[in-house]
Amino acid sequence: MQGRLSFSALALTLSTASQALTYTQDFMNGIPASKFTTSAYGDGTFSLDDTQGDVRLAKLTSPNGGMTGQRVAFDLANFGGKIVGDFSTSVDLRDVTSTGSGISQFELQTFFADSSFFINSFSNEGASNGYAAHVWDGSFRNPIQADTNAGTLRIARVGSILSGYLDDKLIYATNNAADLTSVSFVCQTFTGNSPVSATYDNFTVSGQSQAVPEPASLSALAVGTLTALRRRNRGR
Repeated sequence: MQGRLSFSALALTLSTASQALTYTQDFMNGIPASKFTTSAYGDGTFSLDDTQGDVRLAKLTSPNGGMTGQRVAFDLANFGGKIVGDFSTSVDLRDVTSTGSGISQFELQTFFADSSFFINSFSNEGASNGYAAHVWDGSFRNPIQADTNAGTLRIARVGSILSGYLDDKLIYATNNAADLTSVSFVCQTFTGNSPVSATYDNFTVSGQSQAVPEPASLSALAVGTLTALRRRNRGR
């Protein structure tokens, strides 16, 4: 199955249309360049393998200092450049490997128009044994122990309540009503020579796009309908 972008609602106005959209991607045919961009950061190096029906990220060399990682970012141009109001995004994570004392993080990241961010992080940080998931929004929030080295990371907003989950377990929730402007999943690490790798799969994002121009035919139909109603009212 390839990625799908579905239009589940169309709200017609005189000059604009708002669309509720859902995009899913199982990476069976790799990472589509029309939907995602990939980038590395820091002075370490990572490998990216998208040839096996998923996305496999692995550290090749450690950073000399600071943080290094690999990012796979969804292009929100598919949603008109941002998502307003309610949204949900998730990615499956499995085969997480991070041994030794260095901190490594496997994350689903969201950023917002007011420069705030909300990151759902699966990590060896804060774990009593193995791995735990926590939220990072500028502060380290409520780590919960993971049962295995796998899980589904999800971030969702209903109203102004923004929440992070590991599988169906709530990690942390806060208030944030700003427009969503960036969604990505990353593998990153700080110092240490331990193996660091993970497999990502089944990415989804859904929500209300920003208003976009109507097709000309719909605009013409709307104008014609309004004109007809005005004439009918004047005739009464």
